[in-house]
Amino acid sequence: MKRIYLVRHGETDWNKLNLVQGSIDTELNSTGIEQAKKIAERLKNKKIDIIFSSTLKRAYTTASYIKSYHPQTLFETSEKLNEINFGEWEGLSFDELEKKYSQTYLMWKDNPDKAIFPGEGNLDVVMKRVKSFFDEILQRDYSNIVVVTHGGIVKLSIIYLLNLPLDFYKKCWIGNASLSIVDIKGERTMLSLLNDMSHLTSEQVRPII
Repeated sequence: MKRIYLVRHGETDWNKLNLVQGSIDTELNSTGIEQAKKIAERLKNKKIDIIFSSTLKRAYTTASYIKSYHPQTLFETSEKLNEINFGEWEGLSFDELEKKYSQTYLMWKDNPDKAIFPGEGNLDVVMKRVKSFFDEILQRDYSNIVVVTHGGIVKLSIIYLLNLPLDFYKKCWIGNASLSIVDIKGERTMLSLLNDMSHLTSEQVRPII
């Protein structure tokens, strides 16, 4: 059996301000650091064969806290795990997007699986790199895999691994420093945990936006 631990990075100031981060290389804020420590503590007694991280600092730092409890565990980064590139949307607030890009943003908000957006263009394009990442790592001889990445990529990972329709993207929320688990046993793939934040304090859990 293979177990994949999907971890979203801790909070950044841009998360707090509801700004689109995408490919921008933001860092964890003080809350994000505490969240990263909490998810690291949660996983400290788990058997982990390898840790993968996005190359962006907010994910890499979160992954590094997990790695600190597993000094002998392999650690790799992959740009395929970087957040969706939203081009000229990045750095804008959701309110600004609604005013400046009303039609395209509302399509993204209501039907992200059908939306066309700046940067990478659409979710099918992003899914290609997510698929490429998992197709490669699942061929390796690792049973317990930690993947530290971003909200959009966690969703697409779950969609790909469970062969779900792309419109599942809008049906779940992935919080900062949350844990989701996918188990693969032969031909059977199961979502064993989704967006669990029980390791965080109530003050560290951001409301759904």
